[in-house]
Amino acid sequence: MPVYSIKPLLPDTTLDRFRPTPLEISAGVLFGADPASEPLPRAVAVTPHDALRSSIRTALNRPPCVVAFSGGRDSSAMLALACDIARADGLPLPIPVTLRFPGVAEADETQWQETVVRHLRLDDWVRLEFDDELDYVGPWAQQVLQTHGLLWPANDYVDLPLLQQAGTGSLVDGVDGDSVFSSAYQRLVQTLRGRRRPGRAALGDAVFLLKSQRARQRDAYAHALRLPWLTQTAQHEMSELLAIEFAAEPFSYAKRVRWYHQSRYLGALRWTTELFAAQTGTAVVRPLVDPTFLTALAQSVGTLGFKGRTATMRWLFGDVLPAAVIERTSKASFPHYWGKASRLLAADWRGEGVDRRYVDHDVLREMWANDRVDHRSALLIQSVWLARNGHAVQACSASTRST
Repeated sequence: MPVYSIKPLLPDTTLDRFRPTPLEISAGVLFGADPASEPLPRAVAVTPHDALRSSIRTALNRPPCVVAFSGGRDSSAMLALACDIARADGLPLPIPVTLRFPGVAEADETQWQETVVRHLRLDDWVRLEFDDELDYVGPWAQQVLQTHGLLWPANDYVDLPLLQQAGTGSLVDGVDGDSVFSSAYQRLVQTLRGRRRPGRAALGDAVFLLKSQRARQRDAYAHALRLPWLTQTAQHEMSELLAIEFAAEPFSYAKRVRWYHQSRYLGALRWTTELFAAQTGTAVVRPLVDPTFLTALAQSVGTLGFKGRTATMRWLFGDVLPAAVIERTSKASFPHYWGKASRLLAADWRGEGVDRRYVDHDVLREMWANDRVDHRSALLIQSVWLARNGHAVQACSASTRST
């Protein structure tokens, strides 16, 4: 399979805004709000269902309409809606494109994929098989690293084969449904809505919410994510940033959607794909993070939000997807991004490309030698590749982001 050629773009301040800081490179996490993000509209005159259909119809009117289809609930929902709209409006059917990884059991969604495609009566289905090409420092990743340097997420290049299939048509992607349809207070919400019996977890959430902002930050700091390869100073800085974000997340679902929409995390997730799509001439449509849909969703579900992920899926997609797909609880994982190329580079690493102010080299080296590698270190192995190949490891300063 040919590897798509990315053309360098002119300097763009957006790239600097979403480029990870040295701490974010070390932790594999983006923090804070996007200072340039426009807030969601105060209100829209459409339902969430209509908003989804409108954005997907836009993609169908620019054929070929390719749908990124993994077989998971969100991608299946996007494909099912696209088929329903195409048949109702007399438009060309969407083309599901699936990335497959033979021999990687955790990533195998074949049964679910076939169930959905059979239910939708689709004949045209593109399945692309990969061995080690999508490694964090493999051939597809190298194009991005050489042209743009480090970008987040570290596996952003997986969009390239999909964009290649779409060409000057459109790409529909069901990205980030997990973030849209859930919240940090889901257990408390379910208890209040009578779906879950009162328990210690929900009580803990309630007590946490009753504390002052400062007390919530102290609690969140104490329970923040720990990454063993970070230096003590870096761990402290990361814990503080995580605590600020966790304590700031609104309990109200409607307010949380607006808070999420302005996160730097979502901004980078959108922008990296749009950066690549500018090279291929592809229109990228991401219905689940579309501002109109998010606003309509906030209006419809109000403060308490959803009873759970399955109830949400049933409400939005119950008329187009089989019940078994809506109710599934399993989810694929993708350990193969840390493949042969990453392992060989890690084994030969001599310390280049990794900032000692943030990372304990000995601990990182030991972790990289394990059978299972923490994928939050992916930007670090890409930093090593850049340094090894004579490229500067660029990072944005903390002043370009807002917390």
